[in-house]
Amino acid sequence: MIDLYLWQVALLVLIGMAIGGGAAWVITAARKRGSGEEVHQLREQLAGYKRDVEAHFVESAQQVAALRTALELTASQLASGAESLCGPGTAERLRLQQAPATADTRAQSLEPPRDYAPKTDPQAKGMLAEDFGLDNGR
Repeated sequence: MIDLYLWQVALLVLIGMAIGGGAAWVITAARKRGSGEEVHQLREQLAGYKRDVEAHFVESAQQVAALRTALELTASQLASGAESLCGPGTAERLRLQQAPATADTRAQSLEPPRDYAPKTDPQAKGMLAEDFGLDNGR
C-alpha cells in the first residue's frame, strides 16, 4: 500500500514538473516573440523619426533659400529706389555696404595667435618658447 502511494506521489511530481516546464517554455517563447515585435516597432519609430528630421532640415533649407532670395530682391529694390531718388553715388554706396564679405577679405583679417605673456626684458623668451621656465643650471 505504501509502495503504491509512493508511486502515485512520484507520478504526480513528474506530471507537475512536466506541466511546469511546458508552461515555462510557452511563457519564455511568448516573451521572445513580444520582445522581437517590440524591437521591430522601435526600429520603425526610429526610421520615422529620421524621416521627420530629414524633412524638417530640407524644409528649413528651402525656407532659408527663400529668405535669401527675398533679401536680395529687397536690397536691389532699395538700391534702385535710392538711385532714382538720390542719385547714382548713393546707390553705389548701398550696394557696397550690402555686399557680403568674400573669402579674400576674411582671410586678410585673420592673424596668428600672439604671445601676450608679460616680459620684463624685451630680449627675454616668451611663454610660448620651448625652454620657458626651465633652469639649465640646476
